[in-house]
Amino acid sequence: KQYNRHEFHHIYPRAYLDSNKITTPLPNCLANFCFMARKDNVDLGGVAPSQYRSKMPSDVSQILARALCPKEVFSDDYQDFVGKRAELLSREAEKLIS
Repeated sequence: KQYNRHEFHHIYPRAYLDSNKITTPLPNCLANFCFMARKDNVDLGGVAPSQYRSKMPSDVSQILARALCPKEVFSDDYQDFVGKRAELLSREAEKLIS
């Protein structure tokens, strides 16, 4: 339990949101979290998604699909991203409970 607690990381890093004075939706909302190894999180750094995209594999479609993450993550529009990801998470939750 203690180990896994440290594998939840922000998709839009807090440092990026703080430096751009983005406060809504809240940085710690569920739609802004993913499972990621701590090393990968450190390697990506606290920069905008469009910047850390270059450090990821060239084809990220499977990564995004498995993480229920919209491709708009890399547009650096946090509000749009959170809305679209929340919708994907909601649809998946509905499938699981029906």
